[in-house]
Amino acid sequence: MEKVLRTLLFLATVAAASFVEARRQRWGLEEVRGRRRGALVWSLLGIAILLLAFLQFWLLTGVLPLKLILLLVGASVVAATLYAFIGAVAGFGLQEKQHKINALTVIWLTQSPRMNIASMVTALVVWTVSVIGSLWVYWSHPAGDPGARVLVALFLFTIPQLIGLPLIAVVLWPVVTSEFLDDDLRNARLASQFALILSSTIYLLFPVWLFQEEIGTAIHPLPSIWLLLSVPLMMFLVGNVLPFFVGVYRFRSRARVLLEWRWRWMIDVLKLVKLPKGELRSQGVDEQIRDLEAEIRRRLAENTLFQFYENLLTLSPDQATSMPDAPVASSQSKQLVRADTGSPMRTYVKVARDYFRRSGAVSVSETMGQEEPVLAIVRENRKELVDWDIRFAHIYHLIELYRVALEGKAKNVIGYLEASLLEVDRDIANLLNRKNVLPGSLLAAFSAVIVWALNAYQSSIVNLIRKLVPT
Repeated sequence: MEKVLRTLLFLATVAAASFVEARRQRWGLEEVRGRRRGALVWSLLGIAILLLAFLQFWLLTGVLPLKLILLLVGASVVAATLYAFIGAVAGFGLQEKQHKINALTVIWLTQSPRMNIASMVTALVVWTVSVIGSLWVYWSHPAGDPGARVLVALFLFTIPQLIGLPLIAVVLWPVVTSEFLDDDLRNARLASQFALILSSTIYLLFPVWLFQEEIGTAIHPLPSIWLLLSVPLMMFLVGNVLPFFVGVYRFRSRARVLLEWRWRWMIDVLKLVKLPKGELRSQGVDEQIRDLEAEIRRRLAENTLFQFYENLLTLSPDQATSMPDAPVASSQSKQLVRADTGSPMRTYVKVARDYFRRSGAVSVSETMGQEEPVLAIVRENRKELVDWDIRFAHIYHLIELYRVALEGKAKNVIGYLEASLLEVDRDIANLLNRKNVLPGSLLAAFSAVIVWALNAYQSSIVNLIRKLVPT
């Protein structure tokens, strides 16, 4: 009868933890949309999930390590402090940057449905194995069996972390290594994953700390404890630090390619518009316009995020005839670039122009429930992509140059082109001089120090844990 009661309570805590996690995710999405504020509530919900996990363990084993729970809470505080420190150093701690980072993460993950489905299915399988496996151990072993406590701890703590950490790294890999997003998102994700590693290490090796001798007898002799404690950090170095530096290099290379293309095009056009008005000048400008059209078409064709938005956005009749606030542009472009609906344009040029002219709306069903705030974030931050994603910034600047070239046949655009060239020169110089090795190098060095400390003081660490968690 006691086992039945404990099983029912265990299932109740599992349901409660699932509910709290869903509320936590919902709260996070609402915070990205600016409808809620307060990292304290987010943290408290996380602590509630932690307490429920250890309550589940107590229901099945009778062991409730209160001091270890306090250690985990302390690790969470240290992790939050470390994240805030790195955010202050790297510059992503500002509220505007945090909104950008969170919104971009949602947008990028939303445009990859296959990856989302695969990760959700994997998480569901792991969760099911964790719950059913724990109950199987509970019912197939006598009460108080040390081997049962080991296996329950493995199912509840070790297996979810062992699969969850690599899964998060795989899901975030396309975002972190993207050649189109600047370093704010990379820095933030690297710091957040390192903060996660601190608590995950305790979760992952909870059974080892508590039942080292029992595991060695029941399963297999364990290697040196410092090697086990280093596993999460090794995962962090391979799954997070490596893609961080890959993304930094790819972004620098891609941004320079796009800037240099615009620079070369403006140099050629500047030479032409300095010629006297006539057929030679007009023909030369027409040829440059064709090159510009080809570049716009190529960039649109390879921009998967643009295609994703085109599939989501719809226009109402009033939106089709109105011009919303334009994306951020230079003062010269605002004065010179004007809508020219009478000019003949290729279809792909018109598609790009319309994207920046319309406000757009996502077709979201009122019955979509949990998915609705996700798509709302996607919709509400569409225009911000001009500042956040260099693909959209490049296409926007190409549309500006297209209009400038059309006016260049008859008007004096030399001043605008010269000012734009100076701006691109500054952007290229800033790109070459910009360094972003501090966050990655700092965390990689910190990880190495932790591994060394675990090796040098493993006996003291194990003794401390055993004092905190008597069995």
